[in-house]
Amino acid sequence: MFKWEQKLTEIIDKKLPLLAFFIVTLSAFYMRRAGYWYSSFDLQNHFYPELPTYLHTPFYTLVIKMLPAISITPVQQVKILVCLFDLAAALGAVQLLKETGRSDSRTALLACFTLLLVSPLTIESGLLWIHVDSLCMSAFLWAMVLYKRKRSVPAGILAGIGAALLTQYALLLLLPVLFAYKKTPELSSSERSEIKLPPRRFLFPCTALITGLILNAAAVGILDTDWRTGLFGLVNWLVISPESGTVFSGFISWLKTMPAYLGYMIGTLSLLTAFMKPKYRVPAAVIHVLLLLYIGHILQQGW
Repeated sequence: MFKWEQKLTEIIDKKLPLLAFFIVTLSAFYMRRAGYWYSSFDLQNHFYPELPTYLHTPFYTLVIKMLPAISITPVQQVKILVCLFDLAAALGAVQLLKETGRSDSRTALLACFTLLLVSPLTIESGLLWIHVDSLCMSAFLWAMVLYKRKRSVPAGILAGIGAALLTQYALLLLLPVLFAYKKTPELSSSERSEIKLPPRRFLFPCTALITGLILNAAAVGILDTDWRTGLFGLVNWLVISPESGTVFSGFISWLKTMPAYLGYMIGTLSLLTAFMKPKYRVPAAVIHVLLLLYIGHILQQGW
């Protein structure tokens, strides 16, 4: 083998993971190209300008109103933004795996990155329904990276921005607190009850909640919206059906819709859990497949 061939081989071996990430990224964006002009029922009926502001949080409404008036429509602008944050969320998941030390394998990191980018749950949420889950999830994942580095306040602010857009992501703020009570075999129940949690475990969710409330309160003032309308916008996902744009008709109707509201969050976390905890791979895969089947059924019904 010539020297230049040996040198080229060494460069390829060294840069191969980076090249693989680049190819996956290009492929994922090419897959999303097909949905750029697609307009679903949910998109047509629930995007901000067409319906009253109570269907969204005040901060979400403000962000949409601030989109620049350029040659492409607000819908297309949000689609581009969502696609970019799909990439940010996938990178955040990879970085979180590295920070927690759960996976040092380049193959595992690439697999996690690929599955998050090409998952149909990710694509349909952003391109078909233009839900901004990718913005919220990327904010949360990078917040957890900062949290692992013991930077609770910046982490809380970042997570709070995500929760301000979609309040269902506020549910994730409890994870660091819940993980603190994880049972350890070497401690008895009485010893565990005496454990004092580090202040940062509470500082993180408190900072996030305060950030989310401040952003939405500021948005109410800027938009000159009635505070009751703004307050209702914070809990819209619990009471408003995306199919009709009105209050849920009953519990069954509410239960059937929750996968549409929480599908991206649950799907992403299930994939991440599969890589962080190998023993949960089968349950995580089952959850993800069931979500895919159900979302596919919803799409067939014309959402």
